Amino acid sequence: MSERNLTLTEAFATLDLPAGSSLDVVKKRFRERVKALHPDHVTATPQTLSDLADLVAAMRRLEHALPACLALDVTEHEAWRGVTRTLRSAGRSLIVRIPAHTQVDCILPAVGEADTYIQIRIVQTPTETEDQDALSDLDQLDEFIHEFSRPSANSRFARWIRNSQSAA
Repeated sequence: MSERNLTLTEAFATLDLPAGSSLDVVKKRFRERVKALHPDHVTATPQTLSDLADLVAAMRRLEHALPACLALDVTEHEAWRGVTRTLRSAGRSLIVRIPAHTQVDCILPAVGEADTYIQIRIVQTPTETEDQDALSDLDQLDEFIHEFSRPSANSRFARWIRNSQSAA
């Protein structure tokens, strides 16, 4: 099965999961099944190696097809008033707009990322830190804007070339 392109239904069936399971459930099942078949735990036979290859192929197919879901903790105050947060995932910065009156376990899309969702978890914090949290949000947003607005190494080099040519 690993030598051909799997359909989503076949990939879910390989992992013994119902179609439409979340990526977190898929990853958990994949880890369980790989632990049971891995050559470090069982004697390597052609059948176990074939089953392991099928699991890896199914996991790769589902990783590319299913949206990622990340978790983000916010305070009750932030969930009540709404806030914009940034987080890092896979080396990228993501922006999440949390609207006012957000409920526990609400799932929101990341701004500009069609395949990434954020699950909002509300945590309890002392009320003295709410003002510090607001400043922290602004600092995170400023850092995000600065990261994407600063010129790249290539553009700085091109500007240096243009400036040196105009000086000559």
